[in-house]
Amino acid sequence: MRRKLLTVCLLCLFVVLLPQVLVADRVYLKDGTKITGKVIDKGDKIEVETGYGRLTIDKSEISRIEKSTEPAPRQPATVPKTPDEVRKAILDSITNTELSDHVHHLASNLLAGRGTGDVGGELAADFLAKQFKSYGLKPGGDSETYKQKFDTRLGDSWNIVGYIEGSDPVARKQVVVVGAHYDHLGKGKYGSMAGRAGKGKIHPGADDNASGTAGVLEIAEAFTEKGIRPKRTIVFVCFGAEEIGLVGSAYYCKHPRFPLENTVAMLNMDMISRNDPDKVIVYGVTLSPQLDKLVDQANHAKMTVAKGGMAPFSDHWSFYRSKVPAVMFHSGMQRDLHRPSDTPDKCNFKKAEKIAELVALTTYGTANYDGAIEVDTSKQRSWGRRARLGVYPSAAALSDETRKKFGLDKSQDGILLDRVIEDTAASKGGLKKGDIIIEFDGKKIPYAGGLTQFRRMVQNARKGKEIPYTVIRNGKKKTGTVTIR
Repeated sequence: MRRKLLTVCLLCLFVVLLPQVLVADRVYLKDGTKITGKVIDKGDKIEVETGYGRLTIDKSEISRIEKSTEPAPRQPATVPKTPDEVRKAILDSITNTELSDHVHHLASNLLAGRGTGDVGGELAADFLAKQFKSYGLKPGGDSETYKQKFDTRLGDSWNIVGYIEGSDPVARKQVVVVGAHYDHLGKGKYGSMAGRAGKGKIHPGADDNASGTAGVLEIAEAFTEKGIRPKRTIVFVCFGAEEIGLVGSAYYCKHPRFPLENTVAMLNMDMISRNDPDKVIVYGVTLSPQLDKLVDQANHAKMTVAKGGMAPFSDHWSFYRSKVPAVMFHSGMQRDLHRPSDTPDKCNFKKAEKIAELVALTTYGTANYDGAIEVDTSKQRSWGRRARLGVYPSAAALSDETRKKFGLDKSQDGILLDRVIEDTAASKGGLKKGDIIIEFDGKKIPYAGGLTQFRRMVQNARKGKEIPYTVIRNGKKKTGTVTIR
């Protein structure tokens, strides 16, 4: 009798100590947000037990609910601790399928190009805030929300801010920022490279920069889902109003969630889903020996990493100007940039997955790095125009076929001319729309930072000097000279 009673007691104790297995229902909201967890019906509302907390949602916000018998996500019983365990956990979590889901929503007609000051831009901000909440990130915006509001010349915009507090009581005061801009051009009322044909048409911005934004979401989910807490605090930011002059990141640097002097590094993703599937450009990494090493160590997929200097055309620039070590992960320019044709079907989500994993592993390494992250700030210079050529360039990566035909190696790129202005040095020198410049002033256009380097070549050219150039025009090599004005 005593033995039977003991057995019953042990069984009861075992049942009590068993972790609760939740049903992994999927809740799809009308704004595109997807939440996974156990759904509890509460009349005109539902509650979703996610494993990170309980969310209450009005049924009027719901598009559909899919029931499942799979276990719902929750903080894992065994948190990965060793570097190998963490790497495996991150690689298991980040998937090209989920990156695709996020990009398709962000680039959908519902969000109408995510223009600053537009309804689509606000809908995108709300979507990202809900995703951050569903992951269990701590709110880093205004008044304990995820949204940091600021004004622009086109209307209100928001940065979406959430964070994971570091595990070390001392190191947690230091911060690593992981970011990407989520805004784009709306219906082409500004910034369109499609000319008159683009006005009034939705510019989806799938690669630019729904892809980078999706990367931030996947990395944030990977860290929270797997319970990964490195020594330093990680702040995730989706920036608004980048396309009108890095306004959101500049605002964040003036009003940071944590003191900017405690921000040890900023990792930016801008356009991560196009061109060579095994190649990534990392701008700014040559200015920080520690980040250079950390990127190399994180490159599990053995991608070809083209290391460039500082590039001033995305949100990492705002941090670099504030003397924060900053880099940008980038897959290269493409011909659909700032056009209605930048659509999800042209994105390579397996490449985006590799780059997101590279950034996630670099983030983990940086957040655990013992010692200071240094940066050379001497490259902060005026990027104003010193000399005028008279072209509108769009750096489009040369295809492998074109490189092979003209005997070019993979380190070289070309600058596609979208427009040549009449009565300028370019037009008088024989340059034409559609030309691809491969050499200028005796220098090849590099794959890493090609557009930036080309601008420097023009800006540094002596006025009145005759500059030789080589272009590809209609499938043939052509040479000529221009006299810079």
